[in-house]
Amino acid sequence: VQPYGAIDFVAVNSIAMDGNREDSLVDDTWRFVEALDATSSGSRPRVLLTHVPLLNTKQECLTTKDSAPRTSKVLEDRVRLSPSQDSRMYQNYLSKESSTALLNLNPLHIFSGHDHDSCEVEHVSPSHSTSTRVRENTIATFSWLQGNYYPSFMLLSVAASDSASEIFSKQYCPLPVQMHLYFWYVAVFGVTLIALVMAPTIRLIFTSLRKPGGNRQKRRTQHVEGADGRSENSDNDSHGSTTDLSIA
Repeated sequence: VQPYGAIDFVAVNSIAMDGNREDSLVDDTWRFVEALDATSSGSRPRVLLTHVPLLNTKQECLTTKDSAPRTSKVLEDRVRLSPSQDSRMYQNYLSKESSTALLNLNPLHIFSGHDHDSCEVEHVSPSHSTSTRVRENTIATFSWLQGNYYPSFMLLSVAASDSASEIFSKQYCPLPVQMHLYFWYVAVFGVTLIALVMAPTIRLIFTSLRKPGGNRQKRRTQHVEGADGRSENSDNDSHGSTTDLSIA
């Protein structure tokens, strides 16, 4: 139990709850839960933290505007027992007995994991004499490497005292889709590679387009100079012919 602000955060080793109570770890976990149950009335508001989600009998998630979106199918209630058949080696949800025991702690809210995807469920808590509704948020994985291409986290704000109008609030925070980033990396790499390969060819094309105009200008200049030279030579030749005739 960790007090923080106006709330007591209660972390329960839920993986051990559906084991054989002859095991010391299982027995210690149940003793801890039972001790909390005995002091649940009149205690500070509690937020329950558990790895395995509580039993989701309908196997569906809420789809309200404040709910975190789910990107995969809701998990089925799959159980794998130990060779001795007296404990669970794997489970997607807690048993009904364990779920009821945790709801009897009268939690204000429940946060769980295990699923690697977001899911919000509403439980009916048999809180001793009255039945109250308790929300449970299964938090998605933070890394897309764990099978969820849309990772996220949840931001929880806690009031400093229980006199506040809202002692805690939560906000779903999605992270960038990692695969989309990799697609952009591949696209930019492809464009860069094409540009590097085509750069010499493009340079050669531009160079060849510039040369013909320059050669025509050069040839035109030479032609004009050559014409002037021939005109001068013609003049010289005519003057020479006249002189020769005069002397004769």
